[in-house]
Parts: sequence; C-alpha cells; structure tokens
Amino acid sequence: SNVFNLSILIDAVNDAPEITQLETTALVYEPGTGPLAMTATVKVEDVDNDHLSFARIWFGESYQMGHDELLFNNTTNIRGIFDISTGELSLIGYATLAEYEEAFRTVTYNYLLTEGEQGNGSEIPPGAKTLHLQIHDGQAASETKTRNIEMETTAMLDIPSAFSPNGDGANETWNIQ
Repeated sequence: SNVFNLSILIDAVNDAPEITQLETTALVYEPGTGPLAMTATVKVEDVDNDHLSFARIWFGESYQMGHDELLFNNTTNIRGIFDISTGELSLIGYATLAEYEEAFRTVTYNYLLTEGEQGNGSEIPPGAKTLHLQIHDGQAASETKTRNIEMETTAMLDIPSAFSPNGDGANETWNIQ
C-alpha cells in the first residue's frame, strides 16, 4: 500500500467576548442625589482571550445632553472618555477581564440639575433611560446588553400664604418644585 500524506489547515476562530451577570432590575435614581453606580455584579468573559481592548456605554435615544453624564476615574490600564455630544463613555486600554469588570463597576450615572433664567429647576422628563453596554477584545464585539434607569422624582406644591399678585387677597400663584 502507498503512503498518502495529508495536511490539515486549521484556522483559529475568535469567539466574541460576553457580558454576563448584569442586573436586570432597573436602577432607581432621584435627580440631585449624586452619582449612582451602574452595576455591582457584572461579569465579562472571553473563552479565547484574557484581555479586552475597549468597552462602550451609551444612552441612545434617552440621552439628555447637559443633564445625563457617565463618570469614570481612569485606572492604570483603562482610560475613560465621555463624549458629551453623544452621551457615550468609551473605556480604552489593553487590560485583563478582571480590570474591565472592575471598571464597569466603578462607572456611575449622574443627572445634573440646572436652573433656568427665572431660577426654576430644569424639567426632568418622565420614563426610563436605557444604558447600552458592549465590550471588544480587539477582534470581535460582544452582544449589546442594556440596563434601565428609572428616574424617581418628587413634586412638592409650593403655595405662598401671604402673596396676592393683584391685591385682591386671593392666592393665585402656585409653584411646583
């Protein structure tokens, strides 16, 4: 019998990284109370890489420029850049999966309250805001995961007791605070 040489060519396949264990319950946030951590339990996994290159966190349609912000303190290997025009926080740097998990856990959300020309507080739109999260290993991006933020607002009715705008003794001016 004759010997037949066979060569097998194997192409390595890169599997995309995954975001797992992200909370499914909405964050409850009251504007004016300061920054709130985006997640406490998130995990990142990649079966064929032990490092990631970057991550993205963004608002999408629910972003309110000048009010919504994502905050991050740079680490040794990961730098954060928040684009105020789009509402996207980019985490950039070649770092381990554990470093990216910790980076995600230190990202905070804050809603900036502003005052108008009349000294009135800014209107806080009702409804949920949605954060989108994605990681990248330098070759493939993960599926996008989401986490909602429920804006909790309290309204107080301010009825002055000693003010009558037209002098008729009737109190006609009410302010919602």
